[in-house]
Amino acid sequence: MLVYKRVEDDSSLLSLMSIRNEVRSFMTGSQELITWEQQRKWFEYLDHSLIKIWLYGTDFNNWIGYGQLRIEPGAPVYGVSSHAVTADCRGKGYGEEILKDIIVHAKEYGCNAMRAEIFKDNAASLGLVYKLGYKNTKDMGDVWEVQLPL
Repeated sequence: MLVYKRVEDDSSLLSLMSIRNEVRSFMTGSQELITWEQQRKWFEYLDHSLIKIWLYGTDFNNWIGYGQLRIEPGAPVYGVSSHAVTADCRGKGYGEEILKDIIVHAKEYGCNAMRAEIFKDNAASLGLVYKLGYKNTKDMGDVWEVQLPL
């Protein structure tokens, strides 16, 4: 079982930056290395009432992944998820544990459905979301948009 903590201070933000830089090839946004200055500006810019980010670890000194929930108000209220696990911890069920936890948080924040964008060649992530009941909803070229009603 993983422990988690909200990203709220420079120490946790630095850990997040390190994980994001390691997993950037899976990110559907920019895949460039993230500098400390960019990470801080990005974090300061976020609407923290709608975007929640957690670090996940085997203990509070060993962060192995992150999860992010972006709440999109509307009808339905979507929870847009993003998560990743460091290379040395993949294939151990941690990604599933993180995504399930994000779904729990989404329900707590009143989301009616989950949504994610995943590269079509990311078989591991697609396999995970399909296992949890997500369905393809939009073909975006190299990316599938997938959704899960809550």
